[in-house]
Amino acid sequence: MSRTRLPSWLSALLAGAVLFIVGLLVGGAVTLSERSRLETRNTSLEADLAEAGQLAALDAARREAESELAARDKTIEDLQAQVHRLDEVPAEVEGERAEAPPESIAKRSPPVRTDPPAVSGGRCTATTLKGTRCKRNARSNGRCWQHEG
Repeated sequence: MSRTRLPSWLSALLAGAVLFIVGLLVGGAVTLSERSRLETRNTSLEADLAEAGQLAALDAARREAESELAARDKTIEDLQAQVHRLDEVPAEVEGERAEAPPESIAKRSPPVRTDPPAVSGGRCTATTLKGTRCKRNARSNGRCWQHEG
């Protein structure tokens, strides 16, 4: 067989067509690889988005719980203020003697200090369970009726 020579324009066209086909094959492989990578990234982003939605729901629940806690703290403060006002009511009301506090309350009372009473100006020198000074009127020994006055 004799080899015939192709015209230069035809050989250039064939070379271009081969390069085009090879480019499509290689480009298609890259595109498939790129598509697989993008699908993986898309799945990851969808998971992140779902997690962000869960975090938003958890954050809303946390804010609601903080609001409830603040309301309960306010209720506790109000109740403590009422207890404080009731503590200042004198032991004797309209000539009737009030009963002694139950033993459970007496057990919670702070220990009695043995040091001599300071000049109290008529106010009890005992320390309350809260750690503050008692606000009741003192008797002659510097203590109120509840703190062994």
